Amino acid sequence: MDCPNCNKKAIKFTEWIQARNAFSTNCSNCDIHLKANYFVYFNFIITLLVTFSLFPYVENVLAYFDLNIAVSKFKIIALVPVIIIGGVLGWFFGGYNVKVNTYK
Repeated sequence: MDCPNCNKKAIKFTEWIQARNAFSTNCSNCDIHLKANYFVYFNFIITLLVTFSLFPYVENVLAYFDLNIAVSKFKIIALVPVIIIGGVLGWFFGGYNVKVNTYK
């Protein structure tokens, strides 16, 4: 993602994918404080909703193949591609705005 202040890459994808950095970070070039735009928040919420809505279907697929796996961690791992797709969409279509401090 590019910094709106200096128009250079503000952060690497591997740093951005960490949840806190996706919503607020400092530019690695000009060190200005940046906050995520509306699309990043919207994408995060949609990714969570899709992930939790697909959770029952993962259980049904496991039951269909007679896999009696009671470990919910495996069920969540089966949904990792949805989370990765959401992260990639947020990276390519999201962005940052310069955070304005209203207090001093």
